[in-house]
Amino acid sequence: DLAGWRLRSGIDFTFAPGTTLPAGGYVVVAHGATQLRLLHPELAAAQIVGDFQSNLAGRGETLRLARPVTV
Repeated sequence: DLAGWRLRSGIDFTFAPGTTLPAGGYVVVAHGATQLRLLHPELAAAQIVGDFQSNLAGRGETLRLARPVTV
């Protein structure tokens, strides 16, 4: 379950409730999820999430995955 997890540094994106990552699976975090689904219909809709904010510079940036804070 990726709900509440965030990508930080480079892009800003928080995974929505109900987003899951199966064992051996993957998700694609897109700047424009709708456009990516149109360009790559072979990808399952659940594999594509987005839209992330900010822009990647294209120079090998570090992305950080941050765990949600639980109280």
